[in-house]
Amino acid sequence: MKVSRKLLYGLIVFSAAFLLRLAYLSMFVSSDFHACPILDELDYLDLARNLIAHGMNPGAIVWRPPLYPLFLAIVMRSADSVSFTLPAVQILLASFSAVLVFLIALRIFDLRIALLAGFLQAADWDSIMFPTHFLPVTLFTFLFLLTIHFLQQPAGPRRLFLAGVSAGLAALTRPTLLPAILVAALWLVRPLKMSGIRLRLAAYFLGGALLTITPWTTYNAVRFHAFIPVSPLGGYNLYAGNNPSADGKTVWASADELRRRNIPVSLNPALYQKAYARAVGEFIVDQPSTAFRLLLRKVYYLFNTYRISSNFDIPFLVNETVGPLRPVALPTLNIMLLLAALGLPSALRRRRVSAPLLIFSASLAAVLPIFFINERFRTPLLPCLVILAAAGLFHLPESWRSKRHLTLALAVLLAGISSSKLFDVDDPRDLVELDLRHGYAFLLRGRIASARKALARVLAVSPEHPHAQDLAARLEEKSSPPLKSTSPALGRQITPHEDK
Repeated sequence: MKVSRKLLYGLIVFSAAFLLRLAYLSMFVSSDFHACPILDELDYLDLARNLIAHGMNPGAIVWRPPLYPLFLAIVMRSADSVSFTLPAVQILLASFSAVLVFLIALRIFDLRIALLAGFLQAADWDSIMFPTHFLPVTLFTFLFLLTIHFLQQPAGPRRLFLAGVSAGLAALTRPTLLPAILVAALWLVRPLKMSGIRLRLAAYFLGGALLTITPWTTYNAVRFHAFIPVSPLGGYNLYAGNNPSADGKTVWASADELRRRNIPVSLNPALYQKAYARAVGEFIVDQPSTAFRLLLRKVYYLFNTYRISSNFDIPFLVNETVGPLRPVALPTLNIMLLLAALGLPSALRRRRVSAPLLIFSASLAAVLPIFFINERFRTPLLPCLVILAAAGLFHLPESWRSKRHLTLALAVLLAGISSSKLFDVDDPRDLVELDLRHGYAFLLRGRIASARKALARVLAVSPEHPHAQDLAARLEEKSSPPLKSTSPALGRQITPHEDK
């Protein structure tokens, strides 16, 4: 395809994605959710402000992966209206991600499939919603797709080096990508009889990744006298998803276990991480059957269509903010999984160009259940599903005529798993802590109507919750005196937060 035509189609996909996200942002910025960030969103904003106040000194970043706070700080320093500019920049990244989906699909398949994939990504609800929040998912997804795009191109030192750099930046945003980088490097030196050329190609890719990650790893080594590749939160997140009380999807379920361990954040971060990793090992050794069942539960959650909330109550937010965009019907995950299974054989037949997509998506999908599952952690996988689903839709007649029983059985199985409601995947109790934090945050900022709605959701599920009673009393008085920093009102947890 000529460059001019590819550019034109890419521009069309970008425009569709950008306009949808801009329309949502125009509604969201006037909502109480935008004015009252909680949990990780609030923490990331505070961290960016601290970076600016301390002259962008990286020492302000301890627990978080560094790239997203730095990204926020850079945008905030140059923005007149932070509340609008930050989401607007993320909207641009999400729109370019839709273009990358188009380009990746075009490299593997044909123009029809590529355009469908681009438009499906443009209309994907999660990639419309998440750019309006101060969370790293949008930046990570863009870098994740950019890495795949570079690796798809004809192998050359420059492209492979750029692929390594973008992969390294993605890992500095979310370290769960580190295993995928290693798997991709092994793929570059295939087959086992390694030639010097293949080794050099892998070296360019790994060199780009190491050049990006190593400075931060070295800085951590100087600060903490230990090897911490990106973030010391890995042990905490691992234990939050692997302990006798863990439910595989929330931190709240593990709160008592985390308190029982009582590992102080004042510890050297390396020792902090090791203490939690040791606790996970003890759990697996002492209760192997429980640990295995928990892992299976998390794999189920990964493929289930229910959107597991983490930093905000997704159903509550959708009901309050979507408005006229609600008719933009998007294929649900169960349909996407069914079509993606049908499109997988077509991708496998084009292994040379589809391998980066399959390697990175499979590697990330394999890592996530080791920790715990929620919507924003699995969102970067959706563009990969979109590409395979677009191919599956066009190849549906072919799959049916050729009677590919194994492919059809896999498609039906994945659709069934995704559509079912087993293992308390949609337990309303999961949202109680989030709604309480929303309620307190709304109250503190004088958004009384929204605070009452959040409280009503809590009372419908957990009427005896002590914080619910406290919030109800405060709303009854229509006053909001200053609250302690450990209160749900400020949306913070006593221990470090979820992001890996």
